[in-house]
Amino acid sequence: WGLNEDQQGYIWVGEFTTGLNRLNPETGQVKRFSHDPNNPNSLSLNRVKVTFLDSQGDLWIGTNDGLNRLNVETEQITRYVHDPLDTNSLSNNLIWSIYEDSLHNLWVGTALGLNKLTGVIVSTTEDIRYQRFYPTDGLPSNNVLGIQGDDQGHLWGSTDKGIAQIIEEDKDIRFQLLNNVDGLEYAFFAAKAHYY
Repeated sequence: WGLNEDQQGYIWVGEFTTGLNRLNPETGQVKRFSHDPNNPNSLSLNRVKVTFLDSQGDLWIGTNDGLNRLNVETEQITRYVHDPLDTNSLSNNLIWSIYEDSLHNLWVGTALGLNKLTGVIVSTTEDIRYQRFYPTDGLPSNNVLGIQGDDQGHLWGSTDKGIAQIIEEDKDIRFQLLNNVDGLEYAFFAAKAHYY
């Protein structure tokens, strides 16, 4: 469910049930990263939905049970999960999509809304700021299955009920919706149904 090549030439493969594998294409050697219930620095779950390599070289792994950040140099994994008692956490643990914008914000699409994480990729402080967005904020659906930027710097989210352009103006965020009424043949977009 995920495939990336890092700066060292390793191939990272996120699998649907067995975790994450790092392939050395020169030697054929494979190293597996998997969930260990006794180790909080392991993957949060082996069911990988999406992987994303950020501008700093870290690999982000979205699972059915949270978001994971792997420092590919140290092999240290950090988990980011939903906490129902903390609004400064992910909105949901089922991660469908991950994208880094030009300002190094991380956008995370879940089964319950869109999340914008500020200060997580390039940080000048220890604080990570989470913003959550739902249909009540203008999204066409809670299921944000894909996130992608275009050549003009616009950010787009695909859902199971249409596409939304994510527009930031003076630190406010609004959504411009496109669906069947706007000429889309289908309003449903499956996971990974977007161009990388």
